Amino acid sequence: MNPATISDLLVVAPHPDDEVIGCGGLIQHVRAQGGRVTVAIVSDGAASHPGSAAYPPHRLRAARRRESRAALAHLGVAGDRVHFMDLPDGGSDRWDRPDRLDALLSRPFDAVALPSPFDNHADHRAAHHICRGRTRARVLNYLVWPHEDGRRPPPDAELAIDIAPYRVRKAEALLHYATQLGAITDADWNFAIDQPLFQRFTAPVERFHL
Repeated sequence: MNPATISDLLVVAPHPDDEVIGCGGLIQHVRAQGGRVTVAIVSDGAASHPGSAAYPPHRLRAARRRESRAALAHLGVAGDRVHFMDLPDGGSDRWDRPDRLDALLSRPFDAVALPSPFDNHADHRAAHHICRGRTRARVLNYLVWPHEDGRRPPPDAELAIDIAPYRVRKAEALLHYATQLGAITDADWNFAIDQPLFQRFTAPVERFHL
């Protein structure tokens, strides 16, 4: 697939921030050539910092939604093209298929970017399987959390996109996710995108498999 042929892209993100981590360069590439980008955020992101008193689930949910809107605006995606499905973060074993997500997937997009079925996060795999059979568009799969045992998609199915012209803006967009960059310090598990992860997430090449 030649990314230059994509003029109408749907990005499906399991959590608020995956859309930028996995597709921040692709989004800019499509927008730079006058294309349209629509984003669906599947879960509410409210479980990333369990036990935080400063950011209980309702506050974290609202904060992550604001962060996603700001980051995507930085990449040129209008607010009315960002759709939040609000399924429970970390609860993909209980996910059903929202009517709004079905409605998005039924549209005639040129391409749909989905989280990879090879991803090590259950929510990512679930988002892929919910969506994969419900779109006729070409599918690009992006991998955020590789398996530690090295399980990956076959290399002959890989599509590598040079995003060097868009790398700085992608990094700036990722900086909008303060809740994921160490702002929360009182949780039972204080997840934060550290510098090595940040560098990996903003590498000059985005890799997809078909």
